[in-house]
Amino acid sequence: MNRKLQKKIYTFIITFWVGVNGFGAQIIKGKITDNTTGTKVSGANIEQQNTGKTTTTDTNGIFQLELKIGEKIIVSAEDYVTTEFVVPDNINGIWEIKIVSIARQIGAVFIHQNRLKEKLRESPVTVESLNAQAIRETPASDFYEALGHLKGVDLTTASMGFKVINTRGFNSTSPVRSLQLIDGVDNQAPGLNFSLGNFLGACELDIQNVELVVGASSAYYGPNAFNGVISMTTKNPWKYRGLSAQLKLGERDLGQIMIRYADVIKNKKGEEKFAYKANIYYMRAYDWPANNMNPTSNSLVGINNPGGYDAINRYGDEALGFQPSPYGRRIDRSGLEYYYRTGYAENQIINYNTKNLKGNLFFAYKINNNNELQVNSNFGTGSTVYQGDNRYRLEDVLFFQNRLEWVGKKGFLRFYSTHEDAGKTYDIVLTSYILNNTNKTDESWRKEYAGYWSKYMNDKAQALPGFPSDPFDPKFDSLYAVYLQRNHKELQELHQQTRPNADLKSANYDSEDRYIPGTMRFDSMRNLVIGRRGFDKDGRAMGSRFYDRSSLYHVNGERKFKFRDYQFVTGFSSRLYRPNSLGTLFLDTNGRRINNHEFGIYAGIEKRFWEQRMKVNITCRVDKNQNFNYLYSPAASLIYSKTKKHTFRISTSSALRNPTLQDQYLNYNIGPAILRGNLDGFKNVYTLSSWITAVGSLNPKALDTFDVDPLKPEKVKTFECNYKGFYAGGRVAIDAGVYYSLYRDFIGFMLVVDGAMDRTTGIPKYAQVYRVAANSKSLVSTQGATIGVNYFFLRFYTLNANWSYNVLDRKGLNDKLIPAFNTPKNKFNISIGASNLNGRIHVFNKNLNYRNIGFNINYKYVQGFLFEGSPQFSGKINSYKLIDAQFSKQIEKWKSTIKIGATNLLNTPTYQVYGGPAIGRMAYISFTYEPN
Repeated sequence: MNRKLQKKIYTFIITFWVGVNGFGAQIIKGKITDNTTGTKVSGANIEQQNTGKTTTTDTNGIFQLELKIGEKIIVSAEDYVTTEFVVPDNINGIWEIKIVSIARQIGAVFIHQNRLKEKLRESPVTVESLNAQAIRETPASDFYEALGHLKGVDLTTASMGFKVINTRGFNSTSPVRSLQLIDGVDNQAPGLNFSLGNFLGACELDIQNVELVVGASSAYYGPNAFNGVISMTTKNPWKYRGLSAQLKLGERDLGQIMIRYADVIKNKKGEEKFAYKANIYYMRAYDWPANNMNPTSNSLVGINNPGGYDAINRYGDEALGFQPSPYGRRIDRSGLEYYYRTGYAENQIINYNTKNLKGNLFFAYKINNNNELQVNSNFGTGSTVYQGDNRYRLEDVLFFQNRLEWVGKKGFLRFYSTHEDAGKTYDIVLTSYILNNTNKTDESWRKEYAGYWSKYMNDKAQALPGFPSDPFDPKFDSLYAVYLQRNHKELQELHQQTRPNADLKSANYDSEDRYIPGTMRFDSMRNLVIGRRGFDKDGRAMGSRFYDRSSLYHVNGERKFKFRDYQFVTGFSSRLYRPNSLGTLFLDTNGRRINNHEFGIYAGIEKRFWEQRMKVNITCRVDKNQNFNYLYSPAASLIYSKTKKHTFRISTSSALRNPTLQDQYLNYNIGPAILRGNLDGFKNVYTLSSWITAVGSLNPKALDTFDVDPLKPEKVKTFECNYKGFYAGGRVAIDAGVYYSLYRDFIGFMLVVDGAMDRTTGIPKYAQVYRVAANSKSLVSTQGATIGVNYFFLRFYTLNANWSYNVLDRKGLNDKLIPAFNTPKNKFNISIGASNLNGRIHVFNKNLNYRNIGFNINYKYVQGFLFEGSPQFSGKINSYKLIDAQFSKQIEKWKSTIKIGATNLLNTPTYQVYGGPAIGRMAYISFTYEPN
């Protein structure tokens, strides 16, 4: 073959190859819009089906992608039906693609199944979810509060800045049995070992969806996923781009602003390689005050007792003096009876200004189509009220969290650290105690009160009508009871004359005049108390401020792979806690540093049978904390989908909860007692009741000696059944389930005395009261059921109802170490709503058009229950009913939404936690600019 012919052949081959590829693969520009409104859909994801290569639309709905004619692409976008398209051969300029809004296809079965994603429908655990559309349409004041409208979910509001989510019982304002994740990262405060609601969490504008995993889930999420997992996923900047902002104003001086901005940067080849986003959030409000002046459950007398009583939100008045002896009543303390020390109301100690500032920076680098490197930094700061054993003012708390993560198509590797600073946080209750004891000790005050009564009031009391004149009369007690009732007002006046004297400085004791709220003297001493920390050499509290700069460091990874028809997942996690309280909270005194390490590994397998209708999932996790033995958390589920309309699930799961840092290392002196963690156990201690009896009778033989075993983790096993189904052509969706859980080794608290008595005289040599963490030896169970029904009608309307039932079976035991259930037996929600309403109404002989209108009304009923916190904060929560409502209008021209709404619309004062504030109405108006 001569060279000229070879050259022609090569030229033909090259020309043909280039031509074919130029014809078959070309850069295509497309535009995605709503098929009904024509609205540009930004942030839509376009995936090349053969290669998996993806891109997203910009703010104008435009995308560019190298495609071949006849090739398939998959288009997905939030609130739109995921649809396949084939690249046509007649594109002239821009390929116009129209997609269908979920809200406009209410009648189609597959749309409802799209709403109930396959991931949720076939999940091995019970999952409730809240997506971006539901967040926009909720009548709740924020997305976190909206979780309380989901079935099986308990919402507890301890203050405006601190809300607690819990499921399946054992609720607490210290939610150590729940796990809160943001993009897979544990959001807990390291020193507390739980999240402060969303106070230091994610910005609402950046939330893509929230999934609430109900019940025991340690096999899937690790230790402490005991009662549930709140998993938040934020918006991906590759998909959700541009500027969005929200301004919200409301009652109680509520002001809230949030801004989000995200964008993508291309390289020189025009490839999207770098994405970033930034969020900023600020809120301020005036909190609901905790001003419940009803008697505590510990108060021996009622609100009308002439000598006072122990009020729920008045502190320092717990100190009790009384003279019920027959001699005192008859001779020198007639009419005195029970009298309580003058306390301080909570609103005299703190101000209720609440503020919260949060920020987030996120950067991502796309290494290739399957691998991405992410860097994320969050911070939060603010002031609010937290309720635990006491009530605490969180003042200028600071929270930092940094994350570095590699994300691949089949796995991830994640590193993050969390740091906290308690700022100027102080104990409100302890502050009141210290102010009172700076005035004079409880014992001195009691003696002053009783002495003044004997000297100046006893004769006046005996002179009142009906006082039995004969102290030896056998009927004295019955006549005396009538006398007290008859002269209630007069005795009250005598107490009012006695109290100021007891509050004054005394020549008989080391004391000062009482610090009167509202005076400069009071303000000066209060500031001194909340500004310092520690105790004097005698163990008396000098200040109520905390020091807490604890931190945690975490690494975890996961890998998914497939072998034949089996899907496998493996992973690990490792965490280091570094508490740092300078001895104000933990046993890190005299420069001692505490480190606590834990790690875990897990593996799971999934297999489908019967023509893909049945799915079996088995997972097992092994965890080890340096202070406790290896623990195993197996889980298994069997899921059967007869069709996509009906799904049945049977599953069993388990969970463990390692003792918190406070359970292990706490060392907090509150004066009358030391709160102590329990790693090593306590030997030869006495029960508090036997010590009191022995001291009172000077009889050492009355002492009851015992040992407290070292702590071990809590454990639970759960069995549950669930059904999800669609009826009436997809217009009715039903989700129902039942569960049974068995708990062991619950962690509670007991009071013990470490002391010694002279075995001859019975006189105490020394004594120290401790409140120690300990495990219950009892086995208890809980059971419950939930059902949710959604009815979609008239294309745009939705009617929802859900009911939850939870009960505790103590098996006849009265073990005080079993934590309080704190959960209503019955609760339900009923709501009706609509979105994207367009139409015309006839008013005053005129036709008025309306467009893009939405509304939502939710009615909630919660049955009353016993709430047991600390002794100060335990009592009955009454049944309550709430109505939340919102009305919204989308303004397409401004790419914005205006929403007017209110929670607790009827402004019914509602206690959700005993000792907390009465929650009233929160009416608000918001303006949201969200072009995407």
